[in-house]
Amino acid sequence: MHSTICGSIYYDGTVQIYEISLVQHIYDVVTRLLDFVDSYTPYLILSLLLRGFEGFGAILFLCSMFMMSTTVFHGRVAMSFAILQTVFLVGNSIGPLLGSLLNSSFGYAAPYILFGILQMITSVLAAWTLPKDTLNTSSSISNSLRGYLEILKIPSVAIFIYACGVSGTGPEFLTAILEPNLRQFSLGKVEVGLVFCLVAFLQLVSPLWGYLIDILKKPHLFALIGSIVMVTAVVMVGPFPGINPDYGILVAGLVTFGLAQGILSVSSITNLRLSIMQNGIKESMISISFVSMGYLTATSVGATIGPLMAGVLYQEFGFQNATLFLIVGNLILGFLVLGIIFCRTSKSIARSAEYSDTSHNDAEKNLLFNRSSRMSYS
Repeated sequence: MHSTICGSIYYDGTVQIYEISLVQHIYDVVTRLLDFVDSYTPYLILSLLLRGFEGFGAILFLCSMFMMSTTVFHGRVAMSFAILQTVFLVGNSIGPLLGSLLNSSFGYAAPYILFGILQMITSVLAAWTLPKDTLNTSSSISNSLRGYLEILKIPSVAIFIYACGVSGTGPEFLTAILEPNLRQFSLGKVEVGLVFCLVAFLQLVSPLWGYLIDILKKPHLFALIGSIVMVTAVVMVGPFPGINPDYGILVAGLVTFGLAQGILSVSSITNLRLSIMQNGIKESMISISFVSMGYLTATSVGATIGPLMAGVLYQEFGFQNATLFLIVGNLILGFLVLGIIFCRTSKSIARSAEYSDTSHNDAEKNLLFNRSSRMSYS
């Protein structure tokens, strides 16, 4: 939730924000010194302070990454975001493996110190290698607070912030209660692990969705498709109340879920940026920081609500009925996006009709003028 503050810290550019995220990497190294603190109270206080700095640095890092991808790759925003998302996913997947190997070979502190030093070096190199922001930091919006409030008044922006929250809710919701549901199929530990890896592996195709969104220029359509595919996936995974559970259908549903998750996440942040630009707000550091802040905040809230609601609903109603939460959430998103598409299509038709009438009237005026000119000449 630090992103609501960090998103407004844009200084002279996003490279500076990336450099400030150095505090996260310092934490990785300094936290190992806590082993030398013997007293309980100082240890607890220092741990809380260091964790706070680590969270602040982590969100600065994420904000700067999304902001830099927008300012540097103007024509490939969806593609660059999808690549970033894929790299983060790969890092989260192999991180525990590398950490366990380092821990078993060199001790508990080795992973923290090694990765902390590597990230510190990366942050320092960023000042020399990353290009400076090409956007003009001046904006038609007078200040960041007023700018954020002005952006929040746009209905489509609120809808796609909700879409970002929905995209963050699904994976965490399913992860929290999927394992108990798999017990009915008497799977081994390796098979259960592969089922969980299946969803993450299929999200690696996110760059494909980013490429298609950038090429086809139809992010609203992809958001609608993503919500429909997600509903279909959850109906298969549940399965929908009244349908007998089947392992084959469940696996097919998880495959569909992974594909839908990639479409939703990439299209949500792309539509959030597009909604701001289409409502007359010039792209600036304020609008870009809002997109980064809004996406990270919404997905964080979704990732918090997801497992909480999953646990409560699973305990009270069981797995099948609990999945209705995701179905309803994505159906609402689908109808909202469909409303946006309908409104934009209606406006385009109205503008086309108005343009045709204007052109027709101009043609008639020119014809009358030519006739009167010929009569006067005669």
